[in-house]
Amino acid sequence: MDRSLLTAQEIASFESDGAVCLRQRVNAEWLDSLRSAGEEALALPPSDPEQTYFKYIGLWQKHPTFRSFCTESVLPELAASMLKTNKINLLYDQLFAKSPKMVDRTTWHNDQPYWPVRGWPAMSFWVALDDVDASVGALEFIRGSHTWNAWYQPLIGDEEGRRKSQPAPQPGFVEMPDFDIERERQEVLRWDMQAGDIIGFHALTVHGATGNTSGNRMRRAYSVRYAGAETEYKDSSNIPGRNLDLINPALTDGAALDSEMFPVVYES
Repeated sequence: MDRSLLTAQEIASFESDGAVCLRQRVNAEWLDSLRSAGEEALALPPSDPEQTYFKYIGLWQKHPTFRSFCTESVLPELAASMLKTNKINLLYDQLFAKSPKMVDRTTWHNDQPYWPVRGWPAMSFWVALDDVDASVGALEFIRGSHTWNAWYQPLIGDEEGRRKSQPAPQPGFVEMPDFDIERERQEVLRWDMQAGDIIGFHALTVHGATGNTSGNRMRRAYSVRYAGAETEYKDSSNIPGRNLDLINPALTDGAALDSEMFPVVYES
């Protein structure tokens, strides 16, 4: 593993804060390819027409550019280094396009409760395809929230990128607090980004996003989710709000993720 890919401070920030901004890790050639592939993907129907914003997922299985980026770019090795694991499985990828009409913020949540994955080493990379600031929909993170081990009940979203209802917490899950009210009692991380910057964040880090109030700018981002060797599969199909696109019939509870759906993309 090339440790020069990350500084000691970047790894330390990820471990303590749950999120870190990695500057200019995606070069111009990759950016052009991802933007072009993204335009093609947005012309296709999402997996769930009722939740357009959240449901452009699994693109790596359909488009060679996304497949190459998820499996051959620097991301798998970055994930292995940040999660301190010797194997990385690709979980899924997701394209976000927040239009100027989407002025409401994306509500606070953490990701792993939506996934059929248990275990600590799980994370996301969020690649800015456009320049990002608070006016177009910047990601915000509650610093250190990944260390709370809080599995917040998945929320049910809508096609505009909001989370609009919260089912009663299922066993093992807790109700999501109103972090907008608690905002002054938490340390919130947010970065202005240039296209090509990446945010890496743990799957239990609580995050949300500002609305796009720019009036005329699109905010496009591409997210890739990975898990390490110490994770295992856990069927979550009975949990309200879970992501059914990730249910893998080839796996049983407690199994390693290695499968056609969750391929191994890095080993050391």
